[in-house]
Amino acid sequence: MPVIDIDYEKLDPYIQAEVNGHSLSRPAVRKLEKQLQADPDDLLARLTVLGYYQMIGWKTAKAAESYAEHLIWLIDNRPADPMHGFVLAPLQNKAAMRRIKARWLRQVRLHSKNVSILDHAAHACEFTAADDVTAEKLWKRAMKLQPRNEDFLRNLSFIYQLRASDGSLTRRRKVATTAVEYFFKALKLHRKYPCQSYLQTDIEMIVGDLAELSLKLKLLDHAEKLAQVLLDLKPIRRTMRYRKVGKTMQWTMYKEARYKGEAIMGKVAMLAGDVDAAKASLAKMRKLSAPRRLDWELAQLLLDSGERDAVIKHLEALRRHNSKERERLDRPETEANLQLGHEYKRTKPEVMADWRAALDARDEQYAEQIQAIKNGKKSRLGDR
Repeated sequence: MPVIDIDYEKLDPYIQAEVNGHSLSRPAVRKLEKQLQADPDDLLARLTVLGYYQMIGWKTAKAAESYAEHLIWLIDNRPADPMHGFVLAPLQNKAAMRRIKARWLRQVRLHSKNVSILDHAAHACEFTAADDVTAEKLWKRAMKLQPRNEDFLRNLSFIYQLRASDGSLTRRRKVATTAVEYFFKALKLHRKYPCQSYLQTDIEMIVGDLAELSLKLKLLDHAEKLAQVLLDLKPIRRTMRYRKVGKTMQWTMYKEARYKGEAIMGKVAMLAGDVDAAKASLAKMRKLSAPRRLDWELAQLLLDSGERDAVIKHLEALRRHNSKERERLDRPETEANLQLGHEYKRTKPEVMADWRAALDARDEQYAEQIQAIKNGKKSRLGDR
């Protein structure tokens, strides 16, 4: 299994400053703001304060204005810095949104060939200022300057994915097709020029959302192609090392990809009227590790079609998987190796108790659903 090794100490200290601001107290923020009046160029202080307002900027007009004030300083003084990728926040204050957008467009006029500034301005327009039209134009300009950048294509795909929720069915299908086309262009670039990117880390979510949109709009060819992307993914082991505290956190990317891919394939088959192919997909899913959030839709479609035995087999397999998970939790080393985040307020025993309770409730639910199906009752499948 391929391994990606990340050293926590090599992460940008500016990112950490912004994250620290999320849990800052109001008196500490006031102190830093006074500090910035004396030394406006103190970037760590600026980002810490910005992190604070980033978390509350949507709550009040005053908080939004404070957020905009500190962000605009960064736009005016550090427009090309990569830190703009992690300081965005959605706002309700339209005046603040307009100020941020106007400041970015000013930078675009001053630096029309700077790809980083075009990209930052596009993100701000799309996410903070809710202007996807301007964002699309900016990313297309950036793409001409840097045609190997997969992120621009992925961002355009996401814009069209959101647009596909409105309009006539014909228009929505056309827009969704454009979203899928942009995604596959981005994927082609990623495969040709591999790099660590959002597409790499979140491809399961990206593909899953596009596939569900395609299924909803009966674009079965698109959904099938997207499902195949998930089926082709190979698991990757990731490691993050915290040398200062002597800890290592590990997890596996794409371990649920095949399960999700088969679920999409099965739904494509059901919508195409091929019940046997859908049952085959469900059977393949039974042989794979079930994800924490199950896809119940395929099982429900089969149950509604009268395929009770196939669904019961699936639920029984889930119970067996649940039992293995419970056995794993009961091992002493599981609790000993449990990694809690720096903001986690609960203890390891409390977390373990919650996990065990969730597994018990899930097992009880599966048993009830199996019995209801055997008794011939109409059943709605799904997590509680």
